[in-house]
Amino acid sequence: MNEGMIRVAPLLPSRQVLERMGVNWGDLLDRCGLHNDLFAHHDNPIAFGDMCRFVRLGASISRCEHFGLLLAHEAGVSTLGSVGISALRNTQVGSVLAAMIRNLHLHDQGAAPFLKVDGGNACVGYVVAGYHACGVAGVLDAAVGIILRILASLCGPNWQPLEVCFARRPPRDVAPYRDFFRVPLNFDAPYTGVVFRERDLHKRVQLARPELAPPDSAIAVDDQTTVPFPVLIRRLLQVLLVTQRCSVTGAADLLNMHRRTLNRRLQAMGVTFRDLADEAAYVRSRQLLAETDMPLAKVANVMGYAEASTFSRRFRHRSGIPPGQWRKQFRQEFGVHS
Repeated sequence: MNEGMIRVAPLLPSRQVLERMGVNWGDLLDRCGLHNDLFAHHDNPIAFGDMCRFVRLGASISRCEHFGLLLAHEAGVSTLGSVGISALRNTQVGSVLAAMIRNLHLHDQGAAPFLKVDGGNACVGYVVAGYHACGVAGVLDAAVGIILRILASLCGPNWQPLEVCFARRPPRDVAPYRDFFRVPLNFDAPYTGVVFRERDLHKRVQLARPELAPPDSAIAVDDQTTVPFPVLIRRLLQVLLVTQRCSVTGAADLLNMHRRTLNRRLQAMGVTFRDLADEAAYVRSRQLLAETDMPLAKVANVMGYAEASTFSRRFRHRSGIPPGQWRKQFRQEFGVHS
């Protein structure tokens, strides 16, 4: 498995979704170069880039811009398969979410979920681990829709979030999003996630728990991680950037190790924390420039720069061109219109 692998589970409803729209699912598989055996089990791995291409082409051939959102309509805790089953051993919403996030960190490599708590509100969100030139918006739609469905199933029928954030530009037709989420929508946001009251984390799980799978049939999701350490660090840095804890101490806390231990492991890799943090910041800044219409001054602020000129200078050092020019070239190359 390489750095970009992720579970195929979010794509499993695609066949039914496309067939209801009169689109041949096999044609989409052929265009993506994928085999239907990949969809035989929710824990099968798929490259994150292939997932982006699948959702983008699915939207194209179905002529449905919100195709990614349709994949979330049938979602729930069961979408997470073995991870979800394991997490349901907890009785409190916050504990279930923490278990799901921890276990997905251990076994997904192309993206990472996160829980951010601030000022009496909480956000369960989703960040992409690397830079992908196109197709990310549809995957983010699917991810945040799945997050909403999972939260609703855990918190009960009367639960309602405060807002839903999207790290993407507004779609041409916002109506399907309003119909699905039924709460205020915040596009061109710094991150993708569902925002709700922090006190909801302390609710007892309302979901009627299915019979837990016997130990020999479930993946040992709490066992040693299958993710290579360098990949794990790069992905966790994206979470730290979103939660504004991008420091050696923040990374060490998430990894449950001492900062000196983390620094020793990084030294053995021949890199420093600052090297990886700079790389992660460059990845995130490109994704914001590509996927959102966020003004450059706001991108700079989101990235932690007090002055847009400092952000521009640092970005140009990595890319060779200023961020505004980079965004313009990206839009011309991929036919993106603001």
